[in-house]
Amino acid sequence: MSLVSDHDVMDKELLVKYKQVAKSKIQKFFITTKLVIGNILFYLECWSIAIRSILYYFFVGTKSNRIIKDIKYSAKRPRNVCDVYLPKKSETSVTTKIRPCLVFVHGGSWGYGDKIQYILLGKQLSDRGIIVVVCNYTLYPKGTVTEMVDDVEQLLVHVKNHVHEYGGTPDNIHLAGHSAGAHITALYVCTRLIEHPSSTAVPSAPSIRSFIGMGGVYDISDHFIHESKRGLEHVSPMRPACKGPSKFKQYSPCHLLELHEEKSLTLPCNIFLLHGELDKTVPISSAEKFEYIISTRFKSNNTRKDSPYRYIFNRYPNVGHIDLVFGIYDDNAPINVDGIDYNTSTSPDMKSTKKSVLQDIIRLIDRRT
Repeated sequence: MSLVSDHDVMDKELLVKYKQVAKSKIQKFFITTKLVIGNILFYLECWSIAIRSILYYFFVGTKSNRIIKDIKYSAKRPRNVCDVYLPKKSETSVTTKIRPCLVFVHGGSWGYGDKIQYILLGKQLSDRGIIVVVCNYTLYPKGTVTEMVDDVEQLLVHVKNHVHEYGGTPDNIHLAGHSAGAHITALYVCTRLIEHPSSTAVPSAPSIRSFIGMGGVYDISDHFIHESKRGLEHVSPMRPACKGPSKFKQYSPCHLLELHEEKSLTLPCNIFLLHGELDKTVPISSAEKFEYIISTRFKSNNTRKDSPYRYIFNRYPNVGHIDLVFGIYDDNAPINVDGIDYNTSTSPDMKSTKKSVLQDIIRLIDRRT
C-alpha cells in the first residue's frame, strides 16, 4: 500500500481505517489516469453550458445591467472578488418589500474552481427575484481553510455593507456552498456564529438568515477515508488544505458540534442540507451524519411554528454530485420569490426529484420563519 507522508500523526482509529482501504501505487496510477480522462470528457460535454454562460456573462447580462463583475470584497488576498447578479428592475415584490440575497461559495476540492463556472446559477436565481453573489476565494496552496473561512467572513461583511445598493437588506442574507464550498461555509457557521467550550463565537461576525449546504463535506476524517477508498488521497488538496491529519477534527463541522452537550445549542440560523443520493464524490452519509448531530445538539423543534429557525434535510434520489448544481441550469420551474405556492413548500426529509432542486432553494430562501 502507498500511504501519505504524514500518516504517522493520525490518531489510532483513523490510521487503522486508512490502512484497511489504502491502494497501491500502481492502483493509484490507473485511478488517476481514469479520473483525468473522465474530467476531460466531462468538460467536453459541458460545451453547451459554456456557450450559454459566455453569452449571458459577456453580452446579455452585461447589456441589461444585471451583472456587476469582479467586485473587490476585501483587500486581504488576490482572489477576494465576487460577481453580483441582479433581479430584473421591472419586477415588484409581493411577498417581501426587499429582495433576499444569496451568497454562493463554489466547490473544487479546496484547490480548484472559479465563480465563472456558476454564471447560470446566478442567472437562474436572479431571474426569480433573488440577488445572487458568487465569489472567488483563496485556494490551496495559496492558503488553507483558515484563509478560506476568513474570506467568507470578509465577503459577508462586504455584502452586509452594500446589499442595500442592490435592493436587499442585511437581515435577509443567505449563505450557500457546494461540495468544498459547503464545508467552508459550514465551518464559518460553526466557528463564527456558535459559541464553543474551548472558545467563543465571534461577536463581530456577520449573521445570516440561512445556511444552505449542497453536497457538502462535514467530517474531514470520514472524507479522507472516502478519498482513500477511491485512491485519491495523494492528489486531493483537502488534506494539506486542512493542515494535515492532526487538524482534521478541528476543521470538521461534525466534530465541532459534537463538543457540545445534547440539546445545549440554539440554532444561529436556518440550516438546510441538500444532497444527492447518487453522489459518489461526497456520499450522502456526510449529510446524514451532520443532520443527525444537528438534531441532537440543537434545541430547535421543527414542529413548532414559533421556532425562530429550522433545520431541513432534503434528499434527491436521482441526483449526483455535480447534478445538484448543474441541474439548476436547465430547470425551467415557473417559480420565484414573488409567487410561491406555500401549500407545496418543502418539508423536512422530503423525497425530491432532480428538477425540484431550484424550486427547493427558492422556497427555502423565502421561508416565512
